[in-house]
Amino acid sequence: MERIADPTRHHKVEDLPPISVAIGSLREKLGFTQRQLAVKLFVHQNSVSRYELGEIRPRPQVLFILRLLAVESGDSPLADAFGAAIRENGIRSLEENPGLPTDRIPPQGHELAISGSTVCSDKGTS
Repeated sequence: MERIADPTRHHKVEDLPPISVAIGSLREKLGFTQRQLAVKLFVHQNSVSRYELGEIRPRPQVLFILRLLAVESGDSPLADAFGAAIRENGIRSLEENPGLPTDRIPPQGHELAISGSTVCSDKGTS
């Protein structure tokens, strides 16, 4: 995880990186606690807190899952924000990045269960 902000600084929304605001917005839209979102992202609750505070940047595999959640929620602007963050990391697909834990994300044509419904993974990746 890349450190992107001074953790001792008081955080104002306007000072946060856009990805941090997007994560907090998505979590609130889904009605999740930080712990519930952490379970979906396969990370610790503390990581979600630090993403939202702008202290660290999510790893690419976390960005993929966030994008899937945003697509499922029907929030295209948030899905686009996560897609842009993925592209900023130079990642266009899971196949190009063998270091990503693809065992957690199904191949194209399969479905990923999130919150009791499904999202086609080929719609959630770019």
